[in-house]
Amino acid sequence: MPWCPNCGIEYTDNYKECPRCHMDLTNEPWETDIELEKAYEEANRNRKRIIRFASLTIALIFTIFVLFNIALFLNILQLIFYQNHGNWLQIKK
Repeated sequence: MPWCPNCGIEYTDNYKECPRCHMDLTNEPWETDIELEKAYEEANRNRKRIIRFASLTIALIFTIFVLFNIALFLNILQLIFYQNHGNWLQIKK
């Protein structure tokens, strides 16, 4: 769609001149639009990297937490079931 380089307003295709400032309309994008688009893409890429890193970190912490709880549970079971079944870990002299 054509837009006015002076006002920045977009018009429909039937306009050739800006009714406000009487400048010729153009169909080419602003240089700042291209720069803004590149900056947005870079920021979006960085945002995705941060989210991916945070997700992996949370997954790793959760995995360690689950493994620790499993080990703790197994240790508690071992203490409960083998406590009264002899001294199987002690060395006799």
